[in-house]
Amino acid sequence: MSFASSAGSVRAPSWPRETAPRPAARRLVMLALLVAAPLVGAFIARASSTHLPRASSAHMPRGASTHASSPPSTASRIAAPPAAAAGLVAPPGAAPAPLRDTITVQAAGDYLLHTRVQDSATFHGGYAYLTAQLGPVLARGDVNLVNLETPLAQPRNAIGACPPVLNGPAEAAVALRAAGFHAAILANNHAYDQTALGVVETRAAVEASSLIAVGGGRSAADARAVRTVVTASGVRVALLAFTETVNATTLIGRLGPDDPQVALWRGAPDLALVRDAAATHDVVVVAMHWGEELSATPTQFQQRTGRALCAAGAHLVAGSHPHVLQPVVREGDCVIGYSLGNLLSNQGLKYKRSGLEPVQAGSAEARGETRDGALLRVVLTRGADARMHVSSLAAVPLFTHNNWLERFGDPAFQNDIFVAPLGALLADSTRSRHHALYAERTEAISFALGVQVALRDE
Repeated sequence: MSFASSAGSVRAPSWPRETAPRPAARRLVMLALLVAAPLVGAFIARASSTHLPRASSAHMPRGASTHASSPPSTASRIAAPPAAAAGLVAPPGAAPAPLRDTITVQAAGDYLLHTRVQDSATFHGGYAYLTAQLGPVLARGDVNLVNLETPLAQPRNAIGACPPVLNGPAEAAVALRAAGFHAAILANNHAYDQTALGVVETRAAVEASSLIAVGGGRSAADARAVRTVVTASGVRVALLAFTETVNATTLIGRLGPDDPQVALWRGAPDLALVRDAAATHDVVVVAMHWGEELSATPTQFQQRTGRALCAAGAHLVAGSHPHVLQPVVREGDCVIGYSLGNLLSNQGLKYKRSGLEPVQAGSAEARGETRDGALLRVVLTRGADARMHVSSLAAVPLFTHNNWLERFGDPAFQNDIFVAPLGALLADSTRSRHHALYAERTEAISFALGVQVALRDE
């Protein structure tokens, strides 16, 4: 049997004479075809509407693809997986299935390309090495976002630690997309490390890798523009991002509305943007770069603003900046992850399970919490009221491996830094000597995130 390319039209089947059905049976077959024709047409029309090419990632979520568009359009479509096609054609006479769209949104913390992290990429064949082990857990998400807290720009300011100045290559964005991320957050305090021009260059690198850039743009309006993602099932997801502060504070008063910039939080006007997004989208995700560094407790500003964002219509508020984990809480059908910690960094390099290396014991270099991370996983399902509701809340505990303490007495020492799910590290028998450390950090992550989050051993 074959179907014509025009939606809704079918061609009668042709059988060999010895297998041709009798007239009564033939009439039943033709009746079934006539009933099925509108459904087949709907299937063909839907398939033709998903026109964006697939990305080449080895870890595409559920057979999906994304494409980051440039202004004036800010919409990106995630293509329907082939496996969904069979479910579009119901048996003749069957009642239509209820609309039960379900999507999974996942958010990770700070991606910081400190010098030794970049050395690790050099020693191990490229930036894909740093996040390659995240592929299986990212494959479970329909929309995955990460805070890109390093410009990918032309070097204008030297990389250094005091004051902290960061920069990295465009290859890093390609690696994040290959791992399975879909969106990169540009609104953070390091956004101007390579001046305001670096914002435009970073966005260009991000979009060239087929990631969606959120929170930074060629102008004030562009930085605050809602990025729309359409999932495989047609769910419209709005992405916005804001930062409470930037390091280059002298730029704040000098940048005009037409200058490159990131979205610095303004309060009421930005809450209005969230309300507008909620009116035209099924799901709203807001990334907030806020709080105090190395603090496990959300500030009053975080708590007040998080609740306001939920009231404005956000379903997920994904926090970053403290470099350590903070609690995850639910506010009705809204989830606030106050801080998702570091996804990847060189912080915590001097940490060891039995104690701290007795140098700078109070600094980020010696704190194990700065190597802890979480991939926050929020599942939303469309209810009978046609609105999306949070149906599941979980997190995959992550840990940054860093071999800095093994450098002593090794003249051929090379940095080995990467991030991986703690479940995968614990299951790796070749790393058995680190299993006590991994078990300790899993418990610490569970405590930091709070009782409302279920940890996933993946």
